[in-house]
Amino acid sequence: MLRLLCILIISAIATILLASAVIIHLPFDRGDTLIWSGLMVPIIWACLVVFAYWYDRAWRGFAVLGAVTAVSALLIVFRDSGGT
Repeated sequence: MLRLLCILIISAIATILLASAVIIHLPFDRGDTLIWSGLMVPIIWACLVVFAYWYDRAWRGFAVLGAVTAVSALLIVFRDSGGT
């Protein structure tokens, strides 16, 4: 059950936040950023789904995806706050 929760909810949230955090820090214009976001989201989501099934225990994948989500959110907040 925890692995399914990890796949359906946590990996989707982590994918959106991780792609947003990476795209915010790329030095491209808006058009290139849209292309990168279109390419990155399916690739990152597929990698995170495989990664969630990688560990023997479900809580390890859940913990790592939670850490990826937290770090991505911090990168977005740090960028939006102007670096202060």
